[in-house]
Amino acid sequence: MSQYKCQFKEVAEKQQKNMFHPSVPPKYDALLKEYQENLATNAVITLSMTILNLKTKEDYESIAVVLRSIEGVKDIGAFQEKKISVSYNQHQTSLEDIVYQISRLGYRYINRF
Repeated sequence: MSQYKCQFKEVAEKQQKNMFHPSVPPKYDALLKEYQENLATNAVITLSMTILNLKTKEDYESIAVVLRSIEGVKDIGAFQEKKISVSYNQHQTSLEDIVYQISRLGYRYINRF
């Protein structure tokens, strides 16, 4: 009978331990990593912005330098007169932040969709 008591005690300890430390499914880490990668990928927005006084390549370069310094800006499109294309992660920055930085340089953004 003492052998059964010993085994019962071991089983009870294991169950107690599992109650406080539930087991994690083996694929949980992989699924979590995949979810985070998808979340980061799906958070990138590309926006074509109309800027009235964007006329020269020098204007484009001055805006591009400032936009690249903003955390979350992934890509800036090629030079076009009065337009600039910006890809950014919406979890790291916002359109308002980008427009604010452009307006600080003296350029006028037109909000048209």
